[in-house]
Amino acid sequence: MVSWKAAAALGVVLLGLVAYLVVSQHRSARQPPPFVSCDPATAVLLQVQGQGRTFAMQRGNDLGEWQITQPAREPAEGTAADGLVESADGVQVLNTIGRPDGLGQYGLDRPRDVVTCRVKAGTSFTLTVGNPSFDGSGYYARKEGDSRVYVISGVQVEALERALTAPPVSQSSNATP
Repeated sequence: MVSWKAAAALGVVLLGLVAYLVVSQHRSARQPPPFVSCDPATAVLLQVQGQGRTFAMQRGNDLGEWQITQPAREPAEGTAADGLVESADGVQVLNTIGRPDGLGQYGLDRPRDVVTCRVKAGTSFTLTVGNPSFDGSGYYARKEGDSRVYVISGVQVEALERALTAPPVSQSSNATP
């Protein structure tokens, strides 16, 4: 026969498990949507313009391999290409300026970079990146169709900018016969 102590202990464990599940579901439901929607699972185009250069890569609606289309047409290295899309999708907002007084003071009148992503469904976003923020923690940025100015994390911006000078070219396309 089961003692009342064992039954009570089992009840406490069961109660704790239920509480954990409720709290974890509540936390996941509160996750905000990404600042820019460039889901790596559905992205079909990523373009970065800046520093007088353009980098672009795309893939078909079958979501196959990435192909670099600019500066030259060649296969992209899959993991690095996916990482670039994840950088675009993972842009973090550090601060929001709701009513900016002109775009010039943020460097958005002459942007440092313009990042465009399109997903399989046909929707796209364009993110304009301006000057570094006053404390150097990020960059001023603006989403197309949004009047606000944001301070975004510099980590993702710098990862995207690297594609301008070092595109993620597949090593097999560089092999000599």
